[in-house]
Amino acid sequence: MAAPATATQSPRDRGGGARLTADATSSGAGNRGPAPPTAASPGGPNATSSGAGSRGPAPPIAASPGGPGATTTVAQQSSRRAFYQEASRKLVPRPNLRSGFDQEICLLFLPALVAGMLEPLQQSAESVLVGKLGVSQLGAMGLGTVLFQFAVGFFLALIIATTPRVAAHADNKRLASRATAQGMWIALLTGAALQAVVYAKAPAVVAHLSGADTGVAALAVLYLRARSWGLPAALVMMVAIGAGRGVKDMNVQLLGSLAYLVALVAADSFLLFGPPAMGIEGAGYGASFAQWAGAATVCWLLARKQIFDWRDMVALPAPSDARPYAAMTGNLAVNNLSALLPTLVATSVATGLGVSHLGAHTILRQLMGFWLQLFLAFNSVAHSLIATNLSRQREERAAEVLVRICQLAVAVSIPVAVALFAARGALPDLFTGDLLVRREVAEVLPLLLVLMPLDALGLVLEGGLLGASDTGYLGARTFASCCVSLAVLVAASYTHGSLLAVWVGMKAINVTALALDLGKYLVLGSREAEAQAPAPPRRPPK
Repeated sequence: MAAPATATQSPRDRGGGARLTADATSSGAGNRGPAPPTAASPGGPNATSSGAGSRGPAPPIAASPGGPGATTTVAQQSSRRAFYQEASRKLVPRPNLRSGFDQEICLLFLPALVAGMLEPLQQSAESVLVGKLGVSQLGAMGLGTVLFQFAVGFFLALIIATTPRVAAHADNKRLASRATAQGMWIALLTGAALQAVVYAKAPAVVAHLSGADTGVAALAVLYLRARSWGLPAALVMMVAIGAGRGVKDMNVQLLGSLAYLVALVAADSFLLFGPPAMGIEGAGYGASFAQWAGAATVCWLLARKQIFDWRDMVALPAPSDARPYAAMTGNLAVNNLSALLPTLVATSVATGLGVSHLGAHTILRQLMGFWLQLFLAFNSVAHSLIATNLSRQREERAAEVLVRICQLAVAVSIPVAVALFAARGALPDLFTGDLLVRREVAEVLPLLLVLMPLDALGLVLEGGLLGASDTGYLGARTFASCCVSLAVLVAASYTHGSLLAVWVGMKAINVTALALDLGKYLVLGSREAEAQAPAPPRRPPK
């Protein structure tokens, strides 16, 4: 698996050390005043009227390396509040057919979409190769892959925290390279510790999850231990993805995922069916080799863009450099666990309903996984553009970009939902000919298609939260949404409800999260704007 693309994916800090502070001061990066529009900035009146230029010189921001202080500074909090205020004014339905931001969004969206589509292709390619060894090996690979992804998912902060750090120095390659190198060191050290834990605890964790099937458990341990050697490379790829987003370049993620796929097929083919014939363990080593090939590719791409210099790796990051990553890791861990729990409970409830319900549930999850990649690409674009604009304190422009991405995502979701609804009778045939399973899929699918525009809007708004580094709110709102979802799922379980009731419970987390996010942007943003508005002058007494 290549490094995850998103976050929930979602993103600010200081950099580190007196040496970097001095460089920032001497280069003018620490206090540059209003940032000029970049070459990639779309033209038009929106771009002209937005940004920090109308508010005078920008104060030093939290993402700028150097200087002691809290992880989230007063300047960063002020910028985040200003972004929400601008969004509360602009986040209303407006029928814009064209926008000056469309070209920039499209240039980022297309590679992000292709990179997202490569992830299920990577899993399918490995499944096809391992499946030739036998059903037990295929099941062991599936279990090991889930545990590997679960371990990596705890460190999405490497993407989220790196993006604004590099974005703050997009115009200064030397400082951008040092920020990237600090993230690389943190990824390597964290990855090495994580690999040791996974290797040591693999037998106990696999035994707990695999139940009484000791044969599959033994194979899964072999696979997971062999694959664990790629964990440091997986975290390095996450830092590289964040650095790429910081300079608005999604090709880093795309080409890294492509290199992973090619190396995976080549390595697995050789280790499984070539002279080594290592079996399931060879598949794990092949995935680790592919992970390092992907990491080498993204590092080479960053070096070509001059935002990563190997010579900057000679200095270890200071503890203050790791603090923002550590703070975000806790929030994002709560977010990811809260998002995962309803899916696990729903699968358990669907299993209790019967084998046909479980089969339909699996098909629906696979179908939804494909179209969600479309909206996760919009999520990645929102994360990149919001983070880069806020790093220059262009809050108004960040809000305008967010609104436009929301409009595009919802506009794309409607014809996709209509097309899938028209093909709803043929979709289950791609997976099974069982009439009961097909009937269950046909009953639930309309609900998912009706909610598709809400999923699109929710993922874009989440990308905006990631771009604003508001991971504390993100974790709290996902936990609250998880509680609502679990309540519906428990009710469905105790009342022996249908598969439709199970999916209502699963989607409750998305609908609740969207409602909370809209409240965050619209209600709280407008209240803060009113609170900060100057009071009207008092009339003198008559």
